[in-house]
Amino acid sequence: MQIPGHYPPILADIAHLLRARLEQHLPDTTAETLAVACTEDLGLTFSGCQIYIPKQDAMKRAQRDQAIWKDFTGHNHAELAHRYKLSVTQIYDILARVRTSKQPG
Repeated sequence: MQIPGHYPPILADIAHLLRARLEQHLPDTTAETLAVACTEDLGLTFSGCQIYIPKQDAMKRAQRDQAIWKDFTGHNHAELAHRYKLSVTQIYDILARVRTSKQPG
């Protein structure tokens, strides 16, 4: 990929990441053009700013918890603990937390 020489390393990294993702869905030349354009937009929008990108731990846990809730049959606590590499107690806690969050009010 031809990154403009004036790109700071972080923008070059972003352009490479975008291109790799876009190539999964678009032809190479289109992916490269779009990756560079999006990177330039990010640079213009956030230039001079410090951006904190949070870890996705909370999002991944929420997705896991929803998957556990969906897979729960009412009596498969041990199976879920094994599948998700958690303790049975953690499964009970997750199910209780998700159940509470789904209750109205």
